[in-house]
Amino acid sequence: MNHIPNGKQIHVSLPKICATRKNLMLSFDHAAKSQCVYVQAPSGYGKTTSTVLWLRRKGYPYAWMTLDAYDNIVVLFYRFLCNSILSMADNASTILSDTRSPDFNASPIESTIDLLSQLSFESSRHILVLDDFHMIINEEIIKS
Repeated sequence: MNHIPNGKQIHVSLPKICATRKNLMLSFDHAAKSQCVYVQAPSGYGKTTSTVLWLRRKGYPYAWMTLDAYDNIVVLFYRFLCNSILSMADNASTILSDTRSPDFNASPIESTIDLLSQLSFESSRHILVLDDFHMIINEEIIKS
C-alpha cells in the first residue's frame, strides 16, 4: 500500500495467483542501483504485477502514480508528482507548500524543485512509480 496526502491509501492489487519471476526480480534489484528503472512491455505481460511483487519484497516506502492523457498538463502533472512525493516524506506536515496556490500554478517545475529541496526522508530508499508513463507526451514534462 502507498499513502497519498489526504490520508487515504491506494492498494495496488495482485491477481489471486501469481508467480514471482526470479530473474526479473534480480533484474529489478540490479536496475534499482542506478536510481531509475524503466519497465516496458506490451499490455498483459505482468509489468504491474512484477513491480508490486518487487516493492513488497523490498519493503521500501513507495508512491504509485497511475498516469493518463490528462496528466500531460504541466501543472496537473507536477501537482500529482508533489503530492505523491509528499506522501512519503517525514517532514511533509511542516512544509508550507500548497500545490493549489497561484505561485505553484505560475511555475510548477520550479515550485517542485523548491519543494524537493525541503524534504527529508527517514530511510535512504523510497520508490516513486510512474505507471503508464508512456501516456505522457508533453515535451516540457518529458524534458524536465
